[in-house]
Amino acid sequence: MKLKNIKVGDYIEAKKDTWGSFHKGKTYRVTFIDDCPLSEPLNIKALGDDGCDLWVDPADFRKPRTKPKQLDQSVFDGLDKKWQFVAVDEDGMAFVYQSKPRLGSTYFIGGNGCDYVEFGTGYDSTNWQNSLIERESSELTGSELCKAMLARGDKYVMCRVNDDNNIQVISGWTCYGFTSATNKYRLFKTPIPINNQGEPLTASEAGL
Repeated sequence: MKLKNIKVGDYIEAKKDTWGSFHKGKTYRVTFIDDCPLSEPLNIKALGDDGCDLWVDPADFRKPRTKPKQLDQSVFDGLDKKWQFVAVDEDGMAFVYQSKPRLGSTYFIGGNGCDYVEFGTGYDSTNWQNSLIERESSELTGSELCKAMLARGDKYVMCRVNDDNNIQVISGWTCYGFTSATNKYRLFKTPIPINNQGEPLTASEAGL
Protein backbone atom coordinates (compact mmCIF):
# COMPACT_ATOMS: atom_id res chain seq x y z
CA MET A 1 0.00 0.00 0.00
CA LYS A 2 1.27 3.45 -0.82
CA LEU A 3 1.40 6.14 1.83
CA LYS A 4 -1.78 8.09 1.22
CA ASN A 5 -3.85 10.15 3.63
CA ILE A 6 -1.07 9.92 6.21
CA LYS A 7 -1.12 12.41 9.06
CA VAL A 8 1.09 13.19 12.04
CA GLY A 9 0.56 10.56 14.73
CA ASP A 10 -0.19 7.76 12.26
CA TYR A 11 2.04 4.71 11.99
CA ILE A 12 3.99 3.52 9.00
CA GLU A 13 5.61 0.11 8.54
CA ALA A 14 9.17 -0.28 7.27
CA LYS A 15 9.49 -2.47 4.19
CA LYS A 16 13.22 -2.89 4.73
CA ASP A 17 16.01 -1.94 7.11
CA THR A 18 17.14 1.61 6.50
CA TRP A 19 19.27 4.32 8.11
CA GLY A 20 20.10 1.96 10.97
CA SER A 21 17.04 3.27 12.84
CA PHE A 22 14.19 1.60 10.96
CA HIS A 23 13.77 -2.15 10.67
CA LYS A 24 11.70 -4.29 8.33
CA GLY A 25 8.26 -5.16 9.67
CA LYS A 26 8.29 -2.67 12.55
CA THR A 27 5.95 0.29 12.77
CA TYR A 28 7.03 3.88 13.43
CA ARG A 29 5.08 6.98 14.38
CA VAL A 30 4.98 9.86 11.91
CA THR A 31 6.19 13.05 13.61
CA PHE A 32 6.19 15.57 10.76
CA ILE A 33 4.77 15.97 7.27
CA ASP A 34 5.71 18.70 4.85
CA ASP A 35 2.28 19.81 3.64
CA CYS A 36 3.66 21.91 0.82
CA PRO A 37 1.53 21.01 -2.24
CA LEU A 38 4.66 21.01 -4.41
CA SER A 39 6.26 18.23 -2.35
CA GLU A 40 6.46 15.07 -4.40
CA PRO A 41 6.83 12.53 -2.99
CA LEU A 42 5.69 13.33 0.56
CA ASN A 43 8.39 14.63 2.88
CA ILE A 44 7.92 12.66 6.09
CA LYS A 45 9.71 12.39 9.41
CA ALA A 46 9.24 9.36 11.65
CA LEU A 47 10.54 8.43 15.08
CA GLY A 48 13.24 5.79 14.71
CA ASP A 49 14.52 3.16 17.13
CA ASP A 50 17.26 5.54 18.23
CA GLY A 51 14.65 7.96 19.61
CA CYS A 52 15.26 10.60 16.95
CA ASP A 53 12.79 11.71 14.28
CA LEU A 54 14.41 11.35 10.88
CA TRP A 55 13.45 12.06 7.31
CA VAL A 56 12.36 8.89 5.55
CA ASP A 57 11.82 7.85 1.96
CA PRO A 58 8.10 7.03 1.54
CA ALA A 59 9.08 4.31 -0.92
CA ASP A 60 10.66 2.40 1.97
CA PHE A 61 7.44 2.40 4.02
CA ARG A 62 3.79 1.44 3.75
CA LYS A 63 0.69 1.62 5.87
CA PRO A 64 0.76 -1.06 8.58
CA ARG A 65 -0.76 -4.37 7.57
CA THR A 66 -2.19 -4.73 11.06
CA LYS A 67 -3.77 -2.10 13.29
CA PRO A 68 -1.93 -1.01 16.44
CA LYS A 69 -2.76 -3.13 19.46
CA GLN A 70 -5.30 -1.83 21.95
CA LEU A 71 -4.37 -1.55 25.61
CA ASP A 72 -6.72 -3.39 27.99
CA GLN A 73 -6.83 -5.53 31.13
CA SER A 74 -5.47 -8.55 29.25
CA VAL A 75 -1.92 -7.20 29.63
CA PHE A 76 -2.08 -8.15 33.33
CA ASP A 77 -2.74 -11.83 32.57
CA GLY A 78 0.10 -13.87 34.01
CA LEU A 79 1.88 -10.83 35.46
CA ASP A 80 2.91 -10.65 39.11
CA LYS A 81 0.28 -8.86 41.20
CA LYS A 82 2.78 -6.15 42.10
CA TRP A 83 2.15 -4.60 38.66
CA GLN A 84 -0.95 -2.48 39.22
CA PHE A 85 -0.94 0.03 36.34
CA VAL A 86 -0.19 0.02 32.63
CA ALA A 87 0.11 2.91 30.16
CA VAL A 88 1.34 3.68 26.67
CA ASP A 89 3.83 6.38 25.72
CA GLU A 90 3.60 8.57 22.63
CA ASP A 91 5.51 5.96 20.58
CA GLY A 92 3.11 3.09 21.29
CA MET A 93 5.35 1.40 23.85
CA ALA A 94 3.54 -0.01 26.89
CA PHE A 95 4.94 0.00 30.44
CA VAL A 96 3.62 -1.62 33.61
CA TYR A 97 3.97 0.13 36.96
CA GLN A 98 3.86 -0.92 40.61
CA SER A 99 2.37 2.40 41.74
CA LYS A 100 0.36 5.04 39.93
CA PRO A 101 2.65 6.99 37.58
CA ARG A 102 2.37 10.67 36.73
CA LEU A 103 1.94 12.08 33.26
CA GLY A 104 5.11 13.36 31.62
CA SER A 105 5.66 15.18 28.34
CA THR A 106 5.95 12.04 26.20
CA TYR A 107 5.30 9.14 28.61
CA PHE A 108 4.10 8.22 32.09
CA ILE A 109 6.76 8.55 34.77
CA GLY A 110 7.11 5.92 37.49
CA GLY A 111 8.27 6.59 41.03
CA ASN A 112 11.76 5.16 40.55
CA GLY A 113 13.79 2.96 38.24
CA CYS A 114 12.51 -0.26 39.84
CA ASP A 115 8.87 0.84 39.78
CA TYR A 116 8.18 0.09 36.11
CA VAL A 117 9.28 -2.13 33.23
CA GLU A 118 8.65 -2.20 29.49
CA PHE A 119 5.76 -4.49 28.55
CA GLY A 120 5.59 -4.35 24.77
CA THR A 121 5.44 -2.22 21.61
CA GLY A 122 3.00 -1.56 18.80
CA TYR A 123 0.14 -0.22 20.92
CA ASP A 124 -2.25 2.48 19.77
CA SER A 125 -0.92 5.81 21.02
CA THR A 126 -3.57 8.04 19.44
CA ASN A 127 -4.70 9.21 22.87
CA TRP A 128 -1.73 8.03 24.92
CA GLN A 129 -2.19 10.76 27.57
CA ASN A 130 -5.39 9.01 28.67
CA SER A 131 -4.12 5.44 28.28
CA LEU A 132 -3.40 4.75 31.98
CA ILE A 133 -5.27 1.65 33.19
CA GLU A 134 -5.45 0.33 36.74
CA ARG A 135 -5.49 -3.41 37.29
CA GLU A 136 -8.95 -4.70 38.14
CA SER A 137 -9.03 -6.66 41.37
CA SER A 138 -9.91 -10.33 40.97
CA GLU A 139 -9.64 -11.07 44.68
CA LEU A 140 -12.66 -12.67 46.29
CA THR A 141 -14.51 -10.55 48.81
CA GLY A 142 -17.68 -10.60 50.90
CA SER A 143 -20.10 -13.47 50.43
CA GLU A 144 -18.08 -14.84 47.49
CA LEU A 145 -15.08 -15.22 49.78
CA CYS A 146 -17.30 -16.90 52.36
CA LYS A 147 -18.53 -19.39 49.75
CA ALA A 148 -14.98 -20.16 48.65
CA MET A 149 -13.86 -20.77 52.24
CA LEU A 150 -16.76 -23.12 52.91
CA ALA A 151 -16.20 -24.89 49.60
CA ARG A 152 -12.62 -25.76 50.51
CA GLY A 153 -13.83 -27.34 53.74
CA ASP A 154 -13.76 -24.61 56.39
CA LYS A 155 -16.23 -25.60 59.13
CA TYR A 156 -16.75 -22.12 60.55
CA VAL A 157 -16.31 -18.65 59.09
CA MET A 158 -16.53 -15.60 61.34
CA CYS A 159 -18.67 -13.02 59.52
CA ARG A 160 -20.30 -9.64 59.79
CA VAL A 161 -23.95 -9.67 58.67
CA ASN A 162 -27.13 -7.58 58.47
CA ASP A 163 -30.24 -8.57 60.40
CA ASP A 164 -32.53 -7.99 57.42
CA ASN A 165 -30.78 -10.68 55.38
CA ASN A 166 -31.84 -13.57 57.57
CA ILE A 167 -33.15 -17.04 56.84
CA GLN A 168 -31.11 -17.51 53.69
CA VAL A 169 -28.65 -20.10 52.40
CA ILE A 170 -25.74 -19.44 50.04
CA SER A 171 -25.80 -21.94 47.19
CA GLY A 172 -26.41 -24.90 49.46
CA TRP A 173 -23.90 -23.87 52.14
CA THR A 174 -24.98 -22.83 55.60
CA CYS A 175 -23.58 -19.46 56.66
CA TYR A 176 -24.19 -18.21 60.16
CA GLY A 177 -23.69 -14.79 61.71
CA PHE A 178 -24.05 -13.59 65.29
CA THR A 179 -26.62 -10.82 65.79
CA SER A 180 -26.53 -8.47 68.73
CA ALA A 181 -30.24 -7.80 68.38
CA THR A 182 -31.33 -11.38 69.06
CA ASN A 183 -28.14 -12.52 70.83
CA LYS A 184 -28.07 -15.73 68.81
CA TYR A 185 -26.80 -17.20 65.57
CA ARG A 186 -28.99 -17.13 62.50
CA LEU A 187 -28.81 -17.86 58.78
CA PHE A 188 -27.82 -15.01 56.45
CA LYS A 189 -27.42 -14.48 52.70
CA THR A 190 -24.72 -11.79 52.65
CA PRO A 191 -22.07 -12.70 55.22
CA ILE A 192 -18.80 -10.75 55.10
CA PRO A 193 -15.87 -12.73 56.54
CA ILE A 194 -13.94 -10.71 59.15
CA ASN A 195 -10.66 -11.09 61.02
CA ASN A 196 -10.09 -11.00 64.78
CA GLN A 197 -10.14 -7.18 64.72
CA GLY A 198 -13.56 -7.11 63.06
CA GLU A 199 -12.15 -5.88 59.73
CA PRO A 200 -13.17 -7.49 56.41
CA LEU A 201 -11.02 -10.53 55.72
CA THR A 202 -9.04 -10.52 52.48
CA ALA A 203 -8.65 -13.54 50.23
CA SER A 204 -4.90 -13.56 50.82
CA GLU A 205 -5.44 -13.55 54.60
CA ALA A 206 -7.82 -16.46 54.15
CA GLY A 207 -5.25 -18.33 52.05
CA LEU A 208 -7.20 -18.07 48.78
